[in-house]
Amino acid sequence: DAVLGHVLEAYSQYEGWGETGEFTLARREGNLIVWVLEHRHDSTGRPQPVPFESELAEPMRRALNNLSGTMVGLDYRGTMVVAAHEPVAEVDLGIVAKMDLEEIQKPFLKAGLLAIGFSFLVVVGAGVLLVRVSNPLIEELQERSLKLEDTVAALEDSEERYRTTFELAAVGIAHISPKGRFIGLNRRFCEIVGYAHEEIAVLTFQEITHPEDLATDLENVRRMLAGEIDTYSIEKRYIRKDSSVIWVNLTVSLARDRSGNPEHFIAVVEDITRRKEAEF
Repeated sequence: DAVLGHVLEAYSQYEGWGETGEFTLARREGNLIVWVLEHRHDSTGRPQPVPFESELAEPMRRALNNLSGTMVGLDYRGTMVVAAHEPVAEVDLGIVAKMDLEEIQKPFLKAGLLAIGFSFLVVVGAGVLLVRVSNPLIEELQERSLKLEDTVAALEDSEERYRTTFELAAVGIAHISPKGRFIGLNRRFCEIVGYAHEEIAVLTFQEITHPEDLATDLENVRRMLAGEIDTYSIEKRYIRKDSSVIWVNLTVSLARDRSGNPEHFIAVVEDITRRKEAEF
């Protein structure tokens, strides 16, 4: 009783801390937790006893079970609190120091909201800056994209005109590899030599050139590959598929890649058989 009297006298002068911080003191009487002090949150005096097996007053129940420590749980009001609990075994009491969890969390929530608000402002500012910086870039990219589309369309038109000119030319045109194999032919060239496109594609110009004209043709090819001449023109004979001989006027130039290496020959062939026969 003397100890309890000192505690009550001291507590009467205690103002607590924060808005919800307080000490509670209680004892177990049968199956009840009975409060000894008038609590700060109970304007009518001491709180009503709490059943010992209730979910309320969990920190005090642990203290009265001779457990000490800290926890987060419901106090006698049913409010979630952060509490330190300690048994006072000598007088069969339990003592709890506690504060509402909401009050503890409030500054952290405030700081979190401020941080979120600041982050939002940073994001919005960065977004505005990004829009201002990126708009000219986007406009420039769009302009370049339109120019590129126009260039591609012009190239496609140019390629289509080239194909049409190549295919419908009145003279025979052939692209020939440095080794003499036909890699591109127009329709007129096939008509002159009498072979279908797929047939002559597996041949070389040496195979359809008259043997008496081959040496001159090969010498000109050698000189062109050596860079001694850029083009040459000769009259020569081809052996057609049906074994007949046809005279042609042949003009050859050499296409090179960007490094200057030979890429393919461009041969332009005109049928001059009638003129040659008239000469003979």
